[in-house]
Amino acid sequence: MNKYDDIAQYYDSTMNSGYYDYPKESQSLDSILKGRKKLLEIGLGTGLLAEKLLELDPSYEITGIDFSPAMLDQGKARLGNRVKVVEGNVLSMKLQESFDGIYSHGG
Repeated sequence: MNKYDDIAQYYDSTMNSGYYDYPKESQSLDSILKGRKKLLEIGLGTGLLAEKLLELDPSYEITGIDFSPAMLDQGKARLGNRVKVVEGNVLSMKLQESFDGIYSHGG
């Protein structure tokens, strides 16, 4: 268990309380990523940013990696099958695919 597992149940309410502006940040990221469809999000967490990106462009193919099972459980509930979720540490990940773009937000 890690510290993110401990705070997973409170994470979304904290992050959505004005700490981050996910709609605005997703718009900025979307403008940078235009034309890149296969994306890797490092530190997917509960999937807040991926959700907003997919609202802007449902054709994004997002894979998200995170090392917190509790955060990923919430991410899976939020995103369903719209995002491929990988539990693991980015420092030792062994993904056998390539991506058009990689981003991280607080991860």
